[in-house]
Amino acid sequence: MTQTNRFVVAETFARERSTFVAGYGEAIEDWIALHPHWEAAIRKAIDPPSLVESRLGFGYQLYRIAPADNAGNLDEQGLGDTLFGEVARIARELDQSFVGKDALSQRALSTFRRIREKLGCLAFVDYRVQPVLDSLSDWLQRVPTKGPITGALFNEGFGLMLLVSDPRKMSDHGAGILALKDLIPDPAEMPDDGDDAECEWSFGGPLGDEEPDEAPVPWEPGDGEPRKQESFYF
Repeated sequence: MTQTNRFVVAETFARERSTFVAGYGEAIEDWIALHPHWEAAIRKAIDPPSLVESRLGFGYQLYRIAPADNAGNLDEQGLGDTLFGEVARIARELDQSFVGKDALSQRALSTFRRIREKLGCLAFVDYRVQPVLDSLSDWLQRVPTKGPITGALFNEGFGLMLLVSDPRKMSDHGAGILALKDLIPDPAEMPDDGDDAECEWSFGGPLGDEEPDEAPVPWEPGDGEPRKQESFYF
């Protein structure tokens, strides 16, 4: 993309953004007219035009692609760190939804879903993205689709918000989870020992009501050294 083309794209974006913002209020009123019974809910949920405009931005980043002596990966080019930084900027919108509160609104979930979508589309650029995406997807699958999110799910969401708000924490978390998985053996690959025989013995003898073959003889003073028992059963 040449410098002239970049200016053309930027100008086109700015023009389309102005058109969208100018017609934003009218579009909302048309939407309410189509659903008059939901007017109060719609007006409560919408963002003001100024906020919408501030969230519509244009930017670009240049990368030069050239042959290399040794094969590399996208992470080495900094794309992964760029993605984590972009996600963190989105996630900071969630701060006001958590701090000083004990419930999360359904509206705030849309920001989490935006983050999940961005991570999902670009997970290929950095191997550390997938564990973060998995944690976020798992939580979003468990939250209710109606009403506020409270209790343990709220606290879990708070922790996820803190995670995705910090690029370094996201990269460290992803790398740490992958490293941990490498250390934990896959149960499917572990040898099968048959039945659980190791659970049938404790302290040198079988569990249950089985009696020992020979009861231990108590030691009494004067008998010399205490008799050495072959085994004790508990």
